Amino acid sequence: MSPGILRFADFELDRSVYELRRKGRPLKLERIPLDLLFLLVERRDQLVTREEILERIWGKGVFLDTDNAINSAVRKIRRALNDDPDAPRFVVTVPSKGYRFVATMREPSRQLSDGDEASVDDAAFSESSSVKYAMSGNIHIAYRIFGDGERDIVMIPGTLSHLEFYWATPFNRHLLKRLSAFARVIVFDKRGQGLSDRVVAEQTLEERIDDVRAVMDAAGSKRATIYGWSEGGPMSLMFAASYPERATALVLYGTFASIKDKPWAAPREQWEEAIREWAARWGEGSLLRLNAPSMADDPASIEWCGRLERASASPGSIVALMRANYEMDVRHILPTIGIPTLVMHRTEDALVPVAAGRYLAEHIPGARYAEIPGTDHTITDSATQDVVADEIEEFVTGALHRPEPDRVLTTVMFAYIEESSPREAQIGEQRWRELLKTSYEVLRTELAAFRGRELKTSGDGLMASFDGPARAIRFACSAREKMRRLGLQIRTGLHTGECELIGNNVRGIAVDIAAQVTSLANPDEVLLSSTVKDLVAGSNLRFVDRGMHAFDAVPGEWRLYKARA
Repeated sequence: MSPGILRFADFELDRSVYELRRKGRPLKLERIPLDLLFLLVERRDQLVTREEILERIWGKGVFLDTDNAINSAVRKIRRALNDDPDAPRFVVTVPSKGYRFVATMREPSRQLSDGDEASVDDAAFSESSSVKYAMSGNIHIAYRIFGDGERDIVMIPGTLSHLEFYWATPFNRHLLKRLSAFARVIVFDKRGQGLSDRVVAEQTLEERIDDVRAVMDAAGSKRATIYGWSEGGPMSLMFAASYPERATALVLYGTFASIKDKPWAAPREQWEEAIREWAARWGEGSLLRLNAPSMADDPASIEWCGRLERASASPGSIVALMRANYEMDVRHILPTIGIPTLVMHRTEDALVPVAAGRYLAEHIPGARYAEIPGTDHTITDSATQDVVADEIEEFVTGALHRPEPDRVLTTVMFAYIEESSPREAQIGEQRWRELLKTSYEVLRTELAAFRGRELKTSGDGLMASFDGPARAIRFACSAREKMRRLGLQIRTGLHTGECELIGNNVRGIAVDIAAQVTSLANPDEVLLSSTVKDLVAGSNLRFVDRGMHAFDAVPGEWRLYKARA
């Protein structure tokens, strides 16, 4: 079985935990129907015959009432998917032959989740900055400081903000790490939001920029680059115009000078209707469709956005904030901005029209303008954050020094237990779980013996890396023998290549190749690329040629070899 998540409609099939989810919530489905659903989805639009289902799910030589067993599994699948057999959206019956899965698959998406495995370095980075409070009048403003560079950057957030939750997200954490490599970065929650005091009274621009001053004073920052995005833009413009002695430069992203007037010119009735809808659905992730339409159908991203909404503000405070934002107009102060200014905007921003960003650049004297491709108003990936960080670093420092990723030559291995479902059906679920637990203990013992490093585990396999290809092959052969003693078979694939170190994990094309090699391995087979074989020349390891193979998204053809026992 291959790793990954299969997505269709509002469902997800996740191999790593072997479950079916709808809108992020696990659905109860027995092992046999779940096995069948994986088979049908992986063979989308193809006829899967009843004979093939019997062989793949139950195995050869198993005596059972074939028709009833398959029909029962299909009924359970349809019940879980709420699929009408008379008007099927997912599983179509081909009379007397089999079944075909017909739903359109969604591309794997970048989940807006803080559940990504953070590396040890990431954890240390987050823990290096504690939450502190500055007093602005009688209001507590929460702030954090990252890095210790010679320059200061004060970041003024948009509508959604929470010092701990927002900055724990991988792509936001990535931006912080990029900026803190050359500056001391000060982030804070505006009054009424996140960890700052919740206030009910109307918030004026004057009060908001006083909060910026209070945070800078508490952080010991005399002058700083002010970086404001989205709803934080007008506040940043006002601060730069009012306190030029405290602002060395101004950076704006995805923001505006006025909502009600040109070039945005949102009708009041339309804005009020949007506010009412936001208030009614606050905490459900409804802002995701506006802020990041590319993620709008991803259940995990919706859940993440809902949590951020609830953590950022209450429905009442967000209504007051959005109404105040509509009345705000800072167009008249643009010509007075006398500090270096960088304006960035997405070309097809789905929330704030790109015309609003162009207007800022045209009316701020000497402003530099950078347009970034894309429709998502909220940046949801590290690659785009790198573009933003590159622009800011070059603008602030006059040079770009992008850190080189840590790379290492390593042998990547995937190993999967073959056809687990028939065995489970034979011995029972409880005994199967005990057997799986034992198998993992054996594999980990072997890893330690051959200096392997466990990277990830799934319900029926694991991914590991080795600092030597010969040790990786010997581990795989030894593990195969140990699994045989447990009555299990494993499929193993190996490839050696340069990988990027991401904390306790690795990524790169070598990982993709190793995964695809594994997908071609037969039960009880240790399959490896020619790269691995060439690197162990001179050893006593022996191999059998398995021919040339082409891989998805990898140039050329690759010769594969089977390791002999």
